[in-house]
Amino acid sequence: MFPMQRLGLGRNIWTIPFDHITKQLELLYVAEICYMAAKALTQLSFLTFYLRIFPSDEFHRITYCLMGLSACFGISNTFVTIFQCNPVLYFWSGGTGEYTGNCIDIKSFSWYKAAMQIAMDISIISLPIWPLIHVSVNIKRKIQMILMFGTGFLITVISFLRLRSLVIFSKSSNITYDNTPGIYWSGVECDVAIICACMPSIPSLLKNLFASAFGSLRRNIIATYFCLKKFQVPVVLFH
Repeated sequence: MFPMQRLGLGRNIWTIPFDHITKQLELLYVAEICYMAAKALTQLSFLTFYLRIFPSDEFHRITYCLMGLSACFGISNTFVTIFQCNPVLYFWSGGTGEYTGNCIDIKSFSWYKAAMQIAMDISIISLPIWPLIHVSVNIKRKIQMILMFGTGFLITVISFLRLRSLVIFSKSSNITYDNTPGIYWSGVECDVAIICACMPSIPSLLKNLFASAFGSLRRNIIATYFCLKKFQVPVVLFH
């Protein structure tokens, strides 16, 4: 993103040298591939974490199904993104007039990809809520546990904001200006997903630097473990 910004991302297309536009599109091509891989790997991280928390066989079967869908969706979309134009370099060089080629309907593919990502995110983040509702603890502790696992819904909110930016971009002829929200919301979406997946480990990482803030948070997470003892959560997970 930073090289793209230096090349004119966020400025009107008619104020940017033509070769900078081509280089921007090259970097956009790389960013799209990295985005698909990052989303799939983060989803798999959430699901493997669930496997460690909830030992129910039925829950595991659902989790493995979602893992298979996430892997297939991530791999297939990564390959579609790589080969969306024929030849591949037509993605960034098509506007130069030096090459002939064709691309898939990027607008339709982007809508399909965004809708599937949102559906997958909602399914994965919602998965632990049902077993948590049936934990035999007081309502306050139950709400705390649901909120901790439900933080990932923030990813879905960002996905909707990203989808809105894609709608604006799909109608634009000023691509270097109107693509900016889609670029930064994609980056924020991946970053927030990684942070949410790492949340159970963050207190242990930062408790020595900010003991007053993260020490109590770590104690709350350990307390959550005892509330989930019926699921046989390994204590070492929160060390």
